[in-house]
Amino acid sequence: MSKDKDGLLVSNASLAEYNLSLEPRLISARQQLADVYSKAVELQKQHERNMMRIGLHLLLLSIRMCLVSDFGNRAHIFESS
Repeated sequence: MSKDKDGLLVSNASLAEYNLSLEPRLISARQQLADVYSKAVELQKQHERNMMRIGLHLLLLSIRMCLVSDFGNRAHIFESS
């Protein structure tokens, strides 16, 4: 029984050392993930700002087209009188 217990302790110590050896890679990967997430959040915000700009440009274009159309209609009415 003592032999089995010693074997388990050795195996457990070996696994613990292995896990500790992976820690630097884990820390590095975690930092890379945080960096990528931060960049993704910034890109999402930039995308939202760009979409708002596009929406405003389309709105202004639509208003201009309505004004030009209205001006054209008024000019046609004025010319007809």
